[in-house]
Amino acid sequence: MAVFVRMVFSDFTIKEDILKFIALKRLLSRTCFILLKILFLLRKFQYRKWKA
Repeated sequence: MAVFVRMVFSDFTIKEDILKFIALKRLLSRTCFILLKILFLLRKFQYRKWKA
């Protein structure tokens, strides 16, 4: 019984860690996308500045 409970508990914690990792990965990818967008806009702005 104790082994079974331990197996279920360890499985649950592993699933929880995976969910946390996925959430973190999603947050990081969203942050990277926003940063890339900002960099692209800044580049565009600088290009216009140089052209003028």
